[in-house]
Amino acid sequence: MRWTVERLRVLLVALVVLVVAAILAALGYMRWQTRHIARDLPARLGVQIQQSSEGFTFSKTEQGRTVFTLHAANALQYRAGGHAVLHDVRIQIFNPKDGSSNTVAGDQFEYDPQTGIVRSAGEAHLELHATSGTGTASAQHTVRAVTHDLVFNQKTDQAVAGGLVAFDLPQGQGQAVGAIYDGKKNQLLLQSKVALHVHTQRGWAWIYAARALYDQQGSQVQLQNAQYAGAAEHASAQAATLLLRADNSLENIHAQGQVRYRNTSGAAVSAESMVAALDAESRPQAAHFAGDVQMDMRQKLQNTHAIAQQAQWNFDSTGHLQQAMLEHNVHVQQKITGAAPLARAMNARQLTLDFTTGHDGHAQLLRAVAAGDAEMHQSSAAGHLAQQKSSAPTADDWTLRGQHLTAEFSGGNQLTRLDGAGSTEVRSVAADGAVNSSTGDTLTALFSAQPPAERSADQPGMNFDASTLQSAVQLGHVVLRSIPGTSVGQSKGQMHASPATVTAAQAVYAAAAQSLTLMGNPHYEDASMEMVAQAMQWNRATGEMTATDGVQATLLGNTQSDGLLRGAKASGHGADAATHIVADHALLRQPQQEADFFGHVRLWQGADVIEAPTLIFLQAQQEIVASGAAGAAAVHGTFVQAQPPGARASTAAMPVNVTGDRLLYSGAERKAHWSRAVTATLQTGQLQADAMDLYLEPEPAASGATQSSVAGDFSGQSSVERFVALGHVRLTQPGRQGTGEQIVYTASDGRFVLTGTQQQPPLLVDAAQGSLTGRELVFASEQNTVQILGGQQPTTAVTRVQK
Repeated sequence: MRWTVERLRVLLVALVVLVVAAILAALGYMRWQTRHIARDLPARLGVQIQQSSEGFTFSKTEQGRTVFTLHAANALQYRAGGHAVLHDVRIQIFNPKDGSSNTVAGDQFEYDPQTGIVRSAGEAHLELHATSGTGTASAQHTVRAVTHDLVFNQKTDQAVAGGLVAFDLPQGQGQAVGAIYDGKKNQLLLQSKVALHVHTQRGWAWIYAARALYDQQGSQVQLQNAQYAGAAEHASAQAATLLLRADNSLENIHAQGQVRYRNTSGAAVSAESMVAALDAESRPQAAHFAGDVQMDMRQKLQNTHAIAQQAQWNFDSTGHLQQAMLEHNVHVQQKITGAAPLARAMNARQLTLDFTTGHDGHAQLLRAVAAGDAEMHQSSAAGHLAQQKSSAPTADDWTLRGQHLTAEFSGGNQLTRLDGAGSTEVRSVAADGAVNSSTGDTLTALFSAQPPAERSADQPGMNFDASTLQSAVQLGHVVLRSIPGTSVGQSKGQMHASPATVTAAQAVYAAAAQSLTLMGNPHYEDASMEMVAQAMQWNRATGEMTATDGVQATLLGNTQSDGLLRGAKASGHGADAATHIVADHALLRQPQQEADFFGHVRLWQGADVIEAPTLIFLQAQQEIVASGAAGAAAVHGTFVQAQPPGARASTAAMPVNVTGDRLLYSGAERKAHWSRAVTATLQTGQLQADAMDLYLEPEPAASGATQSSVAGDFSGQSSVERFVALGHVRLTQPGRQGTGEQIVYTASDGRFVLTGTQQQPPLLVDAAQGSLTGRELVFASEQNTVQILGGQQPTTAVTRVQK
């Protein structure tokens, strides 16, 4: 066929028509295909789809309840295997409990209709909404998480992220590796390496955990191997459960297993478990610790350590510590360093500590109440160290006990007062080992503040400060016990002071004088003495006891204590006789084994009596020293002498009365030495001299030995064996007087032997015979005669006077 121009034009027109028709057919097919996809997709997904101008929405229901709803702008295409690509996706997963919803969203997701899995192709977002309890979400408390490779399984209602998950909290940010959100349980599991950076009342802090589970339906967060690290504090536990309010704010904390807490102020606590309650602003309100509770407070000058089985902390409305209660076998130990190191301890079944908040915001101790066998002990570390270098006692320990002890503190945690009730005790141990203790119904102890140079104002916190005991008062059934220690400089073989006990109605201790004053009919007793007075004062430093007003004492001369008058015999008791003393006041020096009595002193043992302004017992030396006032012969003594041979049995015992300025009695020698203006009065005459030694009879050879007939019926009384008078001697008898330098009297024969010097022999002035002299003048009291030996006559001269 021959192609003409006309035919070419017709052909071109036909081709154009065909192309246009083909394009129109293609467009029509594509439009049909798109409508087919939109109509067929619900069947593939197994859900209902409603077309909208913004795309489409489909949801899943179970038992009439909507489980989730998926919103997508459009579905662009199918991929091989029937996968669909969804853009601008938002999946709402509903809470079956209150109808609130959480959201999974992202720009692009891939959907596998066979497995029911929707997988994010890029960044995905998870939003967990807290509600007010009525199903209304609170944007202020929403938790938002961002991750990649998020997988949502519409069959299980779980969203899984295997990589890094970053999330925002109302209080901060955080991240974890791996997360699983379970829509059915409303739980978000952070699988590992959980780290939260949160803002608290005390600034920013980190929370770390090996694993975390957020149970939205149960309103709690469970942490494994949890750690809290703030700018000023750190805490950890093997497991912790955080209970949340409806707005996701923290309400309670339950921690288990190796619970630990510490802060930069030096406070630390550890326990097996802890339960804490917080207010709506996350401020602590209460915390309970249980199982091997240990609390520490470390400061510049003092460290405090406390242990108990349980502890309860209560906080005020601002979150500051207000009270701490420790229970079951409570032990508190404190070491105080500085110029005067101290160690202090408190033990009780229960201990309650009350606090106030200082100007610096730290807790300051106000009160400590210990109940149940409470005990507070203090010792001087410096004193014990010094004692190791020197044998001299340099420090002491004290202990306060009671069924209840209440300690009060002032600003800066200064211990100021301690009150005790129920079987109270104050016990001190001196560096030389001496132990002093006093018990009573109630106790009040006052403490002095630590010197300002040793205080640490920049180290506040819970502690018992280094205050020292200033005074203590005990009332009701007071019993003081003293066990002497090893006295410094005590010679070998010297007697040790015996333990002593004092009972009274009241005891007052003054630390400045280290004295304990006992009032209310105090009664003193040790192995060798009993004593009562209106008041007694014990010097803890020197071991001295002072008794005042109405002193009455009894010295027990037993074989164990070697009584001071062991050479004398009292009625019916031999060497075991008691010696009685009354005086205005007395001073007992236990370390020196000495007892001093002052003011109208009267001592008697059987019929023997000593009276003097001052009388001193030296127990170790077995001596008595009695002295009078200056210029006055005020020491008086009365001793019973043995009856001379031939005396009638019914004859009364003859006393020897002696007066002088001073008396020294030796129990070992059984000798009484009188000095300075001595006067002795006997039944047969009166003797005056400068000094006189009076000897008592020796003790019987055996307790069962028969008494000598010389003693007659008065063998139970002490008896004068002899005495020797020296210096300016004058013997006066009825009708005669003898003078010389020495006279010796023997009770066995009733004879006085008077002698003088070569220049001045003894002289007798007799009313009948006149003046006579010789080498010796012998006065025979029983025969009432005087025998002159060595006179002018070659034989003995004898004089006799009328009786």
